[in-house]
Amino acid sequence: MTNKFIVQYGLINIDVIYVCSNKDRYQASYSSRAREFLSKKVPVVRPFYKNTIMDQDDSFKNLYSFNIFSQIANIEYIIGETLNLKTISVHHRWLKKALVNYINEMENCIIKDKIIPEPKSTLVPWYLLDEEYRNDNRSVVDCINIILRTTDQLKDLAYYRHPGNADINYAFLESNSIADQLTEMEHRRWMATKYLYGWEYGQKRNEALKEHEFLQDYYKLDESTKDCDRNQIKNIKEIIQF
Repeated sequence: MTNKFIVQYGLINIDVIYVCSNKDRYQASYSSRAREFLSKKVPVVRPFYKNTIMDQDDSFKNLYSFNIFSQIANIEYIIGETLNLKTISVHHRWLKKALVNYINEMENCIIKDKIIPEPKSTLVPWYLLDEEYRNDNRSVVDCINIILRTTDQLKDLAYYRHPGNADINYAFLESNSIADQLTEMEHRRWMATKYLYGWEYGQKRNEALKEHEFLQDYYKLDESTKDCDRNQIKNIKEIIQF
């Protein structure tokens, strides 16, 4: 890290410094180096792989060190597939509602003698779901913790894998301004998963070309489209406890 690097990438008004290295011995030196060039008031977060936190400097304020295996990537989360199990539940929750809507749509088409539309490719149980859409569901579960921590509702990392066990105050969902911010976050999350799989903006959804009309800034969407993201946020309590 040099002054030239900081100027080149506009690293000013930094909110937080996250130090990431696969070697514990570098974590302390990297955080010290960052403090030399950036404000000492900026919080520094640094994970370690061993239980012994190296070179803990009590003179640093806003310094947060933790063991990555005990608090984030423990055996339960990796081998027990906690994320996958929760993700499957989230998909099946959506599938249950989507099937009811599709059956009603078919019945209306039959009554009105119209062509029954082709069902979405995601209207299948988890084991038949394409990996792209599985990862989108995993992203939903991961983002729940981000939403809760953004609203100051998940302070204890002990509940990171099971947020439903935490004492969460869902009153933040009643605030229109907060709900709108979280809704935009949800839309950005969805766009990110699409971009990772090569999707681009198109005037009409086309799975073969990987084009989607909703891949644009949130403020450009119509209200009915925004409602899809709003419902995802409004149902966060149900999703957590499902």
